[in-house]
Amino acid sequence: MLTRLTFKLNPPQRLISSTACLFHGALLQKIDRQYGEFLHFSQLKPFSQYLINENNNLLWKLQTLDNNAYKHIILDTDIEHLKSIYLEQKDINIDIISCEKYEMTESELLNKTFFGTCPRSIKIRFCTPTSFKSNGKYQNYPTIYHIFSSLIKKYDAVNTENEINSPTLLDDFEKYINISSYNLRSTVFHIEGVKIPAFLGTLSLRINGPQQLVNLVHLLLEFGTFSGVGIKTALGMGALEIDMKW
Repeated sequence: MLTRLTFKLNPPQRLISSTACLFHGALLQKIDRQYGEFLHFSQLKPFSQYLINENNNLLWKLQTLDNNAYKHIILDTDIEHLKSIYLEQKDINIDIISCEKYEMTESELLNKTFFGTCPRSIKIRFCTPTSFKSNGKYQNYPTIYHIFSSLIKKYDAVNTENEINSPTLLDDFEKYINISSYNLRSTVFHIEGVKIPAFLGTLSLRINGPQQLVNLVHLLLEFGTFSGVGIKTALGMGALEIDMKW
């Protein structure tokens, strides 16, 4: 099950997307030590979180990708009923105005995407600084290969009984998915004094090939709205949304 908590915040000072690193620290303090150690050693985290401004509201979005993460991160901490959250490094307490919960089961995800008839054009929005790691270097621009390589790895990491990767899948994606337009800009994401080169903006895709491949692309992108894409999604990077208003 995929779960998203959206917290509406009332901060005492201006916060930027990089402040999500501090929310990550505050979150880990609430999780039991054994599961916290599991998360520390997990290369692909079963959750994501980020800060974003929407309609003049500061939102903190926390998302879990499987039932185990949901239990330890959301249920056991009772985090959805928090009234405030304390950021130790800034020594500030942030009031929580409200919390909305959204859940999507695996069958709902599949029925919405893979078993449907999805459109061949789709626009995606990178809402927080996004970056990939390639040959030991940061890559601050998107490619079809890096976007979907990341999403496939994240999906298969939490869906071990229904893995979708195959030797030719990424080749097919590169063959049949075209970037039809984009509106991107470079930026950086600050983590403990380090500036990670990244990008923000929108990307419009046109998907050719069989309908099953189109549906699979939508499946991964819909999953990506929970998992994020690229590196350090547990720290606030790589938040992904599907733009349905264009």
